[in-house]
Amino acid sequence: MSLMFLLPALAVTLLAFALTAAPRSLPPRATTWTITLVLVAAATAVVATVASVSVMFLGQVTDTFDLFGWCRALASHHDRISPLVGAASLASAAWMIVSASRALARRRAATRGLPRSDEAVQIIASDVPVAFAVPGRPGHVVVSSGMLAVLTPAEREVVFAHEHAHLRHRHHLHLGIAEVISGALPFLGRLRTTVRFATERWADEDTAKQLGDRGVVASAIGRAALASSPAAYPALSIGGGDVVARMEAMLAQPTQTGPHLVIAAVTLTTIGALAGSAVQLHHVALMLAHLCT
Repeated sequence: MSLMFLLPALAVTLLAFALTAAPRSLPPRATTWTITLVLVAAATAVVATVASVSVMFLGQVTDTFDLFGWCRALASHHDRISPLVGAASLASAAWMIVSASRALARRRAATRGLPRSDEAVQIIASDVPVAFAVPGRPGHVVVSSGMLAVLTPAEREVVFAHEHAHLRHRHHLHLGIAEVISGALPFLGRLRTTVRFATERWADEDTAKQLGDRGVVASAIGRAALASSPAAYPALSIGGGDVVARMEAMLAQPTQTGPHLVIAAVTLTTIGALAGSAVQLHHVALMLAHLCT
């Protein structure tokens, strides 16, 4: 098996690792979309590579080629897959399917456990200070009476605006993609944390733009986080992520240097995805060309 066959998966995976070191001063909206795209591209490239190796290996050791009506010339056209690589590929494919399924099941279970309401805002009677967004159509915001008690009127406005920003921009989709993909590919786990931080920063910036006061947004973030244990917060919550870094970002002026790096990352991701697609199309074309008649 040549290195060129593995190159698309290696390239986009290296890009994913590079993004884990991206500065947190990057524009959060662009960062969220970029990392989501990288995660999808990395997962696609890795899964395509593993699947291709697995199919070729099965074709060498079983009657798979006869079953699908392929000529055995197709198997001989490529370098033979060693038993060790083939077995590892099959095991990896099975493990990724199981792990991704478990991650998806965990996420669905966590979503089912959230409060339901037909109202845009649900105030729950609880001394535990919590505030979070519940995805749905259109979704709603849950705030406890304990949270309202520790916030000033201006900070309460921040909390409601922040959580509605999560719903408006459908941040749960980005988080869901990151969770399922990192479940299947644990080496991308740090990007899941990065996506959560970026979505919180996105909601922070959206709130600051709406209310026009970055100081009160920073104050609300800090007070909400200090009021309760982080374990009490679901995914879409004003108290989530790296609170200190979020407050520092709010108290600083938005940077204008980030978009260049984001654009470069998107370009590299696109190139990697196109390269992976080209490799897979190459193999599909070979299969069609060697169909038995």
